[in-house]
Amino acid sequence: MPGCPGQAEIRNSKRAPCALLAVVLGLGIGGCGNDGFLGGSLEDSLGLRDPQIGVVDAHGNVVSGINLGDPVTILVPRLASGTEYVIRVTDPNGVEYNPAAGVRVRSDQDGTIYQYTVVQDLDSNANPATVLAPPGDYRVTVATTGGRVVETIDFEVRDNARVFCSDVSGTRRASFVTAQNVYAAVERGGGTLADGNYDVHVRPDLGLALVDGGALPDASATVTVSGGVGIADLGAAFAAGSYDVIVDLDGDDLFDAGSDLISRHRRLHSCFTVQAANTGGAIVQQVAADRTGNFRHVFDPLAVEAARPVASVHTRVTPSEVPGVNDTLDARTYIVAHRDAWSDGDALTDATGTVESGPLQDFSLSQAPTLAWLQANLTAGCYDAVIDVNANGTFDAGVDIVDNLDAAGNPTCGLQVADTACSTNIQITSHDTMFATLSTAITLQGTLNGSPSSGLATITAGAQSTTVGLPTDANLSATVPLFNGVNHVTLAYDYAGAQTCARTLVITQGIDFNALFRVQLLWDGSTDMDLHVVRPGGQYENGGGGADDCNYSNCNVGPEGTGTNSIDWGEAGEHDDPKLDVDCIACGTGIENIWMSEINQNGEYSVFVDAFSGSEDNVSVKIFIGGAEVAEVACGAMSAGTATDSCSVGSINWNGRTGSFTADGTKADDF
Repeated sequence: MPGCPGQAEIRNSKRAPCALLAVVLGLGIGGCGNDGFLGGSLEDSLGLRDPQIGVVDAHGNVVSGINLGDPVTILVPRLASGTEYVIRVTDPNGVEYNPAAGVRVRSDQDGTIYQYTVVQDLDSNANPATVLAPPGDYRVTVATTGGRVVETIDFEVRDNARVFCSDVSGTRRASFVTAQNVYAAVERGGGTLADGNYDVHVRPDLGLALVDGGALPDASATVTVSGGVGIADLGAAFAAGSYDVIVDLDGDDLFDAGSDLISRHRRLHSCFTVQAANTGGAIVQQVAADRTGNFRHVFDPLAVEAARPVASVHTRVTPSEVPGVNDTLDARTYIVAHRDAWSDGDALTDATGTVESGPLQDFSLSQAPTLAWLQANLTAGCYDAVIDVNANGTFDAGVDIVDNLDAAGNPTCGLQVADTACSTNIQITSHDTMFATLSTAITLQGTLNGSPSSGLATITAGAQSTTVGLPTDANLSATVPLFNGVNHVTLAYDYAGAQTCARTLVITQGIDFNALFRVQLLWDGSTDMDLHVVRPGGQYENGGGGADDCNYSNCNVGPEGTGTNSIDWGEAGEHDDPKLDVDCIACGTGIENIWMSEINQNGEYSVFVDAFSGSEDNVSVKIFIGGAEVAEVACGAMSAGTATDSCSVGSINWNGRTGSFTADGTKADDF
């Protein structure tokens, strides 16, 4: 097979004209504004300033109401920049779901409280005044620390049917240790749910809202609902990690948004987690993140304004790595000087000048991304992030959570703030700081000054993130994968542990602008998984090859998309042939894309994944038709040369200019 990304032929790119960039951003075609974008400022064009205010759903849309047990997540723009506010949530009886002092949240540099979860679960013992959160009209108030109310948000809490995780008695629970049985409890509540038997599906929490119509894994259990309630034993054979639970009400093995019951609603809110029992030692996990919750190790004080979503330090907790804790709406976040090892009783001295608070509840065992350090205030250095669960100002082993590991898992910094004095050590000559492309991966070319010991690229786009290693040669050449949409790419180099230098690019990728359909393979990238698309009537070729199967061996057109295929589908020429961007082999978090921009043969285009070498625990494929994500199929664990060597993802049925997708998800040694 060909080598890893970074070894591909280098191809120079020219900056896309503003009209193309506007189209990629979905802004239409027209003349350019003063800054080269349509319709106002760059921030407005990139969606960094959202004029809406309210409670938001799983996709960040402002909604009028939520279901009982949903997290209360708010979006509040147009506040003072970098200012602390007090947030309170009040139920129909005037009872507050907050600590006495309220939840204290700091706005970002744009004056926005961005999709912040004030309460993870209204129906929990965090509010002992009520056994069950009453449905009805709720209010969020946003006030200054002096008590002046600056915004109010009214929303409805509805008592619809729901599923949640529990112990055998039906008591809500989200944290389990290895070999404990997990249960799924169903309640009709004040909603509509007929008595009967329903399949219960369990899938790994992929950290994103589920796609309507997405395929579900095989059912794990059946729940019998009688008198509006039911409970199912899901068993104990779960590996460490976080999981979602779905009750398939119509039995079609697909997730139907708005009808099927799902245990989680926003990113980071899984139904249950499994971890090893804590013995009192330090709880160490990655905590430093961007504002969307993507974990991040290096933060760049000089990141351009359009990269603000990734420029400030936030923190969040991974549920699967936290033992059971008492409910608290007042966990504190500290950014402190790095320690290689943390001991019980170590004092917490914040390096930022402010200590932030946020909810950490037993039902969800997760924390919303909490703003901990504004980009404008960043100071170069090596730091750790600590979640002080009991808010006592000291580190309590077995209770508090610390991030003192670098991206490779070494105790050399939980997070690093790059030194602005050495940003010029990284010179990119092939692409501008603001760049638009229709390619799903690009090769960055430039130069490096000095002799860095290691390099890392972090690529994020919304709630999607990946990391890849970078070469340290003086003549820089590195291929980085891109997500569809606005990508923030931070190139960071470590100089023998003494200095970290960084440069951040904003690259807008618009493959779905000209692709009729696209399939995207995702895995952790430590092994070699291969994506295949087979044309109508063709045969899947396990291992590669074949005239009817687009794969690494015959379809790879390179990161800039300008190469040629050795296969020929439909009419003569490249125009109606499928294209594969990168053959990713042990290259960090893996991403491969195959797309077609012109289709001259109707029928079923079958999608497969081949475990070419190695074993993976969590392989998934996303399907995009006409630019919209229509499904995500979890192939799950795959291993080369076994009964899970190949995964039949499903088929895209194409007719004229439209297509539909039918999911499969079965695995075998071959198909």
